[in-house]
Amino acid sequence: MDEKVSDAPLPLDIQKSHSFNFVRCDPNDADIQYIKAYYGLSDSFDTLQLVSSDQAMNKISFVSKELSEYLYTDCFSHSLNLINLGVPLFQRNHSKFAGQECIFRVCQEGILNIVLHMSKRIVKTKNLEVFKQLISKRYNGIYSLLHEEPEVAKAVDELHPGCFVFVVELPDGNIEALAMHKFEYALSSMIGRESAFSF
Repeated sequence: MDEKVSDAPLPLDIQKSHSFNFVRCDPNDADIQYIKAYYGLSDSFDTLQLVSSDQAMNKISFVSKELSEYLYTDCFSHSLNLINLGVPLFQRNHSKFAGQECIFRVCQEGILNIVLHMSKRIVKTKNLEVFKQLISKRYNGIYSLLHEEPEVAKAVDELHPGCFVFVVELPDGNIEALAMHKFEYALSSMIGRESAFSF
């Protein structure tokens, strides 16, 4: 990075235009602090890789470290003309269940960018068949599927209502992850019907 740029205060604004606005999320913002606490994000997760199209942060997207650094080189000249940026990672959620707030849910599109940094709201299994059933059934009767794995069922039962991430550990060492929502008496996978075919 250019020394002159790196020595100057770096603005959060990435681009302001009549059509497409982008802003880097402030690490000290109350919503970002909430997300870190709610999902137990470690310090290894760089919140400066989170961007939004408005100050209200209704949808927060994730950009790679390399792109994040590259955007800093353009933060004063604004020579780029951006129409899209990043992959959706968090969506503001206005629903409340059983007195527990889940202000932001995890978006399926960017889920693998956050799983390795999470220590809360995450449930793991090695049962690939249960994972497939959660995708194919989406919400009808999926709570009963978890009780095929008592430890998994217990982990889900202990969660307060709200978004969580269900992870299957594959034999080759890789993982797949699914955004889920726990309601007071039910579960739902947060994946569109058309997206389910990609698994």
